[in-house]
Amino acid sequence: MLEIGHRTLREGLDRAADLLKLQRLSNPNEAEQLAASVLENFGIDELGRIELKDRLRQMLPVKGDPVIEILMTSSMSSGVLVGLLIASGALEADLDAIPDCPPVDL
Repeated sequence: MLEIGHRTLREGLDRAADLLKLQRLSNPNEAEQLAASVLENFGIDELGRIELKDRLRQMLPVKGDPVIEILMTSSMSSGVLVGLLIASGALEADLDAIPDCPPVDL
């Protein structure tokens, strides 16, 4: 079980806020690549991302409207990223290994 203290929570939320702000300031392709890079650093490859999105779609409380489904799945994916960033701080992972900016070649 993870113990997440106030400092760890605050640091994880700060990192998540930076990541989400960077995504908002990026074009859609860069934002998607940034999220993919962060998930990759947590060991979630392309197949894992596909499975994650599929499972999140299955959890949606509202179905039938593709626009709403895409928006809700995207929001839930962001929540997963936030949770991973908080948890990584609790595990004392090397936070510098998690990219918080797009790759230079984008």
